[in-house]
Amino acid sequence: KIRLTSEMKDYEKANETMKYMDSIWTLTKPKLKKESMAEMNKLEFAINDLREALAKQDFAIIDAKSEVILKIADDIEKAAEKQN
Repeated sequence: KIRLTSEMKDYEKANETMKYMDSIWTLTKPKLKKESMAEMNKLEFAINDLREALAKQDFAIIDAKSEVILKIADDIEKAAEKQN
């Protein structure tokens, strides 16, 4: 959603979505297993990069970081499925 709203240059909506994503991550992170720590750290770095790109309204970086975040989130989900 951040990528889509940024593409439409609706940075106010993109920032609202970023805040929502931050709150969801804050709730989700403690529930993940310690074995996923490396992926969790990667995700946090990518989220911070996305936040900075959003502040600069740099769509090229927003687009790239959005893809990175989706990939890392998929990796975390797959790892969690294997552990269960």
